[in-house]
Amino acid sequence: MNFATVGTNWITEAFIQAGSSLKDFQLQAVYSRNIERAQTLADQYDAPSAYDDLEQLCRDTNVEALYIASPTRHHFSIAMAGIQHGKHIICEKPMCSNAEEAKRLLAAASEYGVTIMEAIKNMYFPAWEAVSNHLDDIGRLRRASISYCQYSSRYDAYREGTVLNAFKPELSNGASMDIGIYCLHPALELLGMPQTVQAHGYLLETGADGQAAVLLGYPEAQAVVSYSKISSSTQPVELQGEDGTITIDHINHMHRVTLTKKDATTVLWENNQEDSMAHEIRAFIQLCAGEDVRHISIERSMQVLQVLDEIRAQIGVRFPADNEE
Repeated sequence: MNFATVGTNWITEAFIQAGSSLKDFQLQAVYSRNIERAQTLADQYDAPSAYDDLEQLCRDTNVEALYIASPTRHHFSIAMAGIQHGKHIICEKPMCSNAEEAKRLLAAASEYGVTIMEAIKNMYFPAWEAVSNHLDDIGRLRRASISYCQYSSRYDAYREGTVLNAFKPELSNGASMDIGIYCLHPALELLGMPQTVQAHGYLLETGADGQAAVLLGYPEAQAVVSYSKISSSTQPVELQGEDGTITIDHINHMHRVTLTKKDATTVLWENNQEDSMAHEIRAFIQLCAGEDVRHISIERSMQVLQVLDEIRAQIGVRFPADNEE
């Protein structure tokens, strides 16, 4: 499949490098608002074309799919442009700024007959598949405790007075969108849409959230979700069932997964190597080809955004994109 990338940051290069390990992946074009950056990246990875005009990119008949890694604020408009030109879309998390945008993309993808998928990498790791395959071993799931607290490499600059993109609500950024989503996807995959959402967060002076804690309520279970970009934690993830507990060392980098029943602990997955994005890219290619493959549906991505919308409403985070039609 011939891909074009939109955006020239580090995650774009990680995507290209991961895709290059797959026989069905071909980098066809690179887009950036700066043609020099686009051409430099295209030359680096032997892509035939470079663009700084989105319309020209979308009209390139050699491009079959767009990988979108621009700031979240722009995901919707770029994805919509690609869909309307018949391109399949794999979009970095979060899919959009809010659930309403995702709803409109879903309708457009259906109308134009293309595939759209959120690039939420941890849900495609082999370690998560090991978790899914052993859920029955812990009996009825009663409590999911999912934490992702990682001091942002950009927070030092913020503390010194320089606001980088990670803390700009005008770009639909902040802790909930950037890292909270890594916790919410597993929670909803395990338990579905919650009946209740209770959120408490800390807002920075810019209006972006630096951290939050969320309780998702279900009739017979709870999910406790916490995340931060202004502090760090080594707390593992626990999925507590009536008959046992599954423990994951980190929700974003799953190196070790164990199952504990009574006094015995079994290792379900262990790999010290960093998992690449190849798993999600492979699933996307197979999905576009009409194959039956385990994936996170756009409907699930929209549900996660609905929860994120509610969290933001409760802690007071508003995006300019929320006011757009």
